[in-house]
Amino acid sequence: LEPGMSATKLPRTYVLEQEDYIINLIDTPGIGDTELGDTMNMEVMISYLSNFKEIHAICILLKPNESRLTTWFKYCIKELLHHFHRDAVQNLKFCFTQTR
Repeated sequence: LEPGMSATKLPRTYVLEQEDYIINLIDTPGIGDTELGDTMNMEVMISYLSNFKEIHAICILLKPNESRLTTWFKYCIKELLHHFHRDAVQNLKFCFTQTR
């Protein structure tokens, strides 16, 4: 992949079924994807997520060697949370991938 491009082009759901519950992991294009643009990604993401009755956690995956805490990144996080109930911020988690 070229720098600034996300491997995920459209949101998709991975279903993990347990005996007494189901976990839906929703993969969305990354913030900062230069191919589709953040505005289009945000619209597609919000539309896709609106199909779910409940969302129990929002995980933002970050690589530890990338500086993404830009003004635009902060705006995108705020925009995402704007579309959810105010309590969603309590379920926002930042997870780091490819760490050593």
